[in-house]
Amino acid sequence: MRKPRFVLPVLALALIAATAGPASAEPAPRIEVRHAPAEAARTGEYLVALADGASPDSVLARARVTRTTSRWSAALNGFAAPLSARQLDRLRRDARVLHIVEDAVVSGMSGASSAGVQPNPGWALDRIDQAVLPLDGSFTTASTGAGVNAYVIDTGIDTAHPDFGGRASVAYDNVGDGYNGQDCDGHGTRVAGALGGAQYGVAKAVNLFSVRFSDCNDDFTLGQYTGALDWVAAHHQKPAVANISTNWSPAMAYLMGSYLRLVANGLADSGVFVTASAGNDNIDACQAPPADAAGAFAVAASDATDARASFSNWGSCVDLYAPGVAVDLPTIGGGHAAASGTSFAAPLAAGVAALYKATYGDTSYSTIRTWLLAHATSGVISGNTSPTPNLLLSTGGL
Repeated sequence: MRKPRFVLPVLALALIAATAGPASAEPAPRIEVRHAPAEAARTGEYLVALADGASPDSVLARARVTRTTSRWSAALNGFAAPLSARQLDRLRRDARVLHIVEDAVVSGMSGASSAGVQPNPGWALDRIDQAVLPLDGSFTTASTGAGVNAYVIDTGIDTAHPDFGGRASVAYDNVGDGYNGQDCDGHGTRVAGALGGAQYGVAKAVNLFSVRFSDCNDDFTLGQYTGALDWVAAHHQKPAVANISTNWSPAMAYLMGSYLRLVANGLADSGVFVTASAGNDNIDACQAPPADAAGAFAVAASDATDARASFSNWGSCVDLYAPGVAVDLPTIGGGHAAASGTSFAAPLAAGVAALYKATYGDTSYSTIRTWLLAHATSGVISGNTSPTPNLLLSTGGL
């Protein structure tokens, strides 16, 4: 009788196969893809944030992604790309990937409502250079912010407006609609005016730069927003401040919050002092990025009687209040009008930060934040919502 051949090797191989795991098994997915609300989603388009030091080319090669629409390396390390389900799956399994979010179209900046006739033109500036009411009818500072560069990350700036006196210029525009950094909406011009306008602004000799990512209808994509912050992080000239006055829907803030914080903190880490509007939804600002970012100085709004603005967000993520109701500001085309919103409170704080940098030099975010809080007027805001700090912005003698 012939003996079967290779019995032992076959049995051994069977035993090994039964006890050993697959040698080439991929790791389990690590992270969740954050999808935008259906009505806002740019289906199939994604933004990917990588760990510091990770090679985008290596990550893309591993995921077999051959085309990107944007790459970033300053505010964050990452890219934007159209991705298939299989490519997404590969990226989710890559330990170098921190976030994957679906791109989305966002509508609206952080508030810009008409406020009618202003009872006391210039009250906002008048209020922040004195401790208590009534107003004394003047605004006086020793510094003008000369030599400091202010980046208005917004809808653009009407650089020809006489309130800017030739100090406003275009730095960046990723909208691509032919306006080339000029403001066709009005929001960015108002923000620039509060920060550094000769008549309406805090830092009256600061250099103003238009960083435009939002179109004439206040619409922008998450990718455009990322690109604008990344450009400032990479190309700003020191000493520098920047203002971000954006308004994210609660759904977008919830879904994309960790990504938005990452980008804002990346800008701050580049050495730019960043101010952010607290938001106008009368909710906790800790739910309203980038006001909740550790590197963003978040500003709520108060009115001419030192009352909290009814629309203003609040909470522990707010750093302080600044005037944001019926504030007289420049408009596109050379005019001016009153407007309300935390959008216009935040750049007042950026203006004071510019005065500080012009006076004391290009110091750290934490140093300037500590100074702003220490010199703020305490306990004057009525209707303050706990745990919001009861502090009102002050120029503090700068």
